[in-house]
Amino acid sequence: MTLKWGVLETILVVDDDRNVCTMLKRQLERADYLVHTVHSGTDALAFARQGRADLVILDLVMPGLDGIGTCTALREIEGWEDLPVLILTGTYDETLYRQAMSCGADDFLTKPVRTEELLLRVKSLIRVRSLVAGLRASVATIETQNALILESREQREKLQAFLLHDLKNPIAGILLQAEMMVDQAVDVPEPWKRIVSGAEHLMKLVASWMDYIKAERTGIQPALAQVPVLSFLEGILGRHDLWLKVRRIHGAVEVEDAQLAHAMDPVIMDRVVGNLLDNCLRYSPEGGRLCLRAGRTEAGALRMAVTDQGPGVPPEQREHMFDLYAQLETSGNRTPGRQNRGLGLAFCKAAVESHGGHIWMDENPGGGSRFNIELPNPPG
Repeated sequence: MTLKWGVLETILVVDDDRNVCTMLKRQLERADYLVHTVHSGTDALAFARQGRADLVILDLVMPGLDGIGTCTALREIEGWEDLPVLILTGTYDETLYRQAMSCGADDFLTKPVRTEELLLRVKSLIRVRSLVAGLRASVATIETQNALILESREQREKLQAFLLHDLKNPIAGILLQAEMMVDQAVDVPEPWKRIVSGAEHLMKLVASWMDYIKAERTGIQPALAQVPVLSFLEGILGRHDLWLKVRRIHGAVEVEDAQLAHAMDPVIMDRVVGNLLDNCLRYSPEGGRLCLRAGRTEAGALRMAVTDQGPGVPPEQREHMFDLYAQLETSGNRTPGRQNRGLGLAFCKAAVESHGGHIWMDENPGGGSRFNIELPNPPG
């Protein structure tokens, strides 16, 4: 049976074996894809600088510039930074697989290639790219509308209801489709995990936006209850378990007393610590360590901390991390510094202060950054 899935999406095939190129071209064109073939990494880069594609099928082992070098170089060309790359390999080599993943490859196929498997992988990767484009469009919409909101309080009040309604629906649709694909997959491809995580992050951003708007209008009124701190922090970390595994980041909870409990609003503070953990996770290097810590101060207050090993923030800029839409650059480093994209950290500040507490950021003694929360004992 001939599978006709393509609608003339463009695929670039890169393989030094002309017979393989001819075979792949024939299989893909029968499925209604537009196919270009080149026979070296250098030719692939030349094509990328002048043309466009929706997906690259790239041989891993080639003379001259090999697949890993080609993939790395493609990621530096404007418009090709996130293009899906399907790697072809003759044998399974775990070291090569890891190298290819680290340079930006999205999936693998072992030669000889079966037509049905090839078309399924190609369709999946192109669909992932479409969903990523949808996520980016949602982010662009949020950022554009945020800028408009900041222009005037009156305009913000008029736009709030429209934005929240119109942003939640498409994001929820993207998340639903991605979760359905993940549920149906036996072995979930890495790109689908990133789609689910990205959509969940956008939903959290919208939820934080709604929280902050509500706090501005009516204030935050904590409903205090005695909360066991160890299980509270373990529950928050557990909800991030999938993304920690994807990024190979070690997460830990360290509480000085397993029986430690404190009066707080568990729902509000769950959002606060979750937002801080999201920020730390976003900027943590692969293979790094995140830690949630808690203990008592000498005055009897509860102090919680979320630490990472990501890029630090200069001392003079740390207090601005909790400003609306803060975007800080790390001095002397080409890598952008931390950002407060939206209202997450601003909400954290308002929520902690509603408990009579204090939130701040400083340097993690083990390298990276540390968010600190201090909550006093409630009066009486």
